[in-house]
Amino acid sequence: MKASEFPGLLRGLEIPGVTVGPVLNDSGEPAGPGSGLEHGFAVTSGSGARIAFQVALQEDGNLASDGPPAAYPEMPEIEDDRLVCRDVEAAVANWLGRSPAGQHIRQIHRYSDGDKRGIQYGLSLDLYSGGRVFIQALWILEPGEKYTRDNKFRMREAV
Repeated sequence: MKASEFPGLLRGLEIPGVTVGPVLNDSGEPAGPGSGLEHGFAVTSGSGARIAFQVALQEDGNLASDGPPAAYPEMPEIEDDRLVCRDVEAAVANWLGRSPAGQHIRQIHRYSDGDKRGIQYGLSLDLYSGGRVFIQALWILEPGEKYTRDNKFRMREAV
């Protein structure tokens, strides 16, 4: 797979215990081009807490290539009434590692394992093709909390 194929793959993302779908705008429609979230996805708990992820690509133009699969974490148990960012990050990494794309991913970097500068949760995937995929958590909201300019980029460890 090339980096440009990952947004389509991520539309099939499934994490036990939560709902995964597109990031919705104020009108309840999927975020469109120019929003920065058209390739993104939202993870919603049974209680209504939400985490939005942006997907960005760095394509190098090479053909897809594969190799030994990257190491990925075990699938964590996601609580129905609580979202823990680190667990959701691990669940996305696990799903990707087990997916057909796994053989195209050279390395999976978890942002939560880093120095906590900038974006705190998400993944960067180094592909055998030389491309990269960045899956970055942008905000996390409590159940019923509306997305506004004031809580854009608001991250908490859990809600």
